[in-house]
Amino acid sequence: MDQSLIDVLNRINAIERELSELKLKLATMSTDPEKVEDAVRSYLALREEVSRKWKGDPTVLDEFRKSRGHGY
Repeated sequence: MDQSLIDVLNRINAIERELSELKLKLATMSTDPEKVEDAVRSYLALREEVSRKWKGDPTVLDEFRKSRGHGY
């Protein structure tokens, strides 16, 4: 398998693990507005970090769609 493809798959797996962790955190939170705001801030920080580190083609969105089988 091409090394660049392996790198992309590794990045996708890391992102999916982080998203799963966030989903678990969100599932355990109450509807306390302060906790919800903290969760949103955590998600946005994660999204910003992924976007900052991910450079060039394919885009994060392209790879996410591809991994989910959205017409690729």
